[in-house]
Amino acid sequence: MLGIYGGLEFRNTTLDPDDTNNSARGEKTGGLIQGEFDSWLTSRNNLNIFASYGGVSDFFYEKGRLKQQVTNLDYKKSYSLFAGVEQFVGRNVDFHGEGVGLALELFYIPEKCSIAIRSGYKHDSTFGNGAYWGLDLYKGF
Repeated sequence: MLGIYGGLEFRNTTLDPDDTNNSARGEKTGGLIQGEFDSWLTSRNNLNIFASYGGVSDFFYEKGRLKQQVTNLDYKKSYSLFAGVEQFVGRNVDFHGEGVGLALELFYIPEKCSIAIRSGYKHDSTFGNGAYWGLDLYKGF
C-alpha cells in the first residue's frame, strides 16, 4: 500500500504572556502532506513507514516499524502475535527528537483489529533523554 495525502492546515496561536515579536503568534495557513508505505515483505514480515510535513510549523515527522509474526504461523487461530522494532524522527527549527524501540502487537484476524504496545529510548530537545511508551489501536475495514 502506498498513500499520499495533502491538505491545508490553519493555526491561530495566542501567547500568554503576549509577545508581539514572536513568529509563532497569530494566524497562519500552510500546506500539509503525508505519505505512508506498508508492505508484507514475506508472508510474516511487515514494513510500515509514515512521514508527514506541516508547512505552518515547518515540522517534519517520520516513523518506521518492521515487525515479524511470532505465533499462529499456520493461521488456524483467531489471534496472531507480532514483535518488532521501530524508529522515529521529528524536527523543525524549535524542536528535534528521535527514538528507537520495540513493539508487541496482538492482531485479531476475524475483526481486522489489533492492539500494540511499544516502548524504547528517545531523545528530544524539550525533555531530553529517557524512556517512552505508547499504545496503538487499529481497526481495518
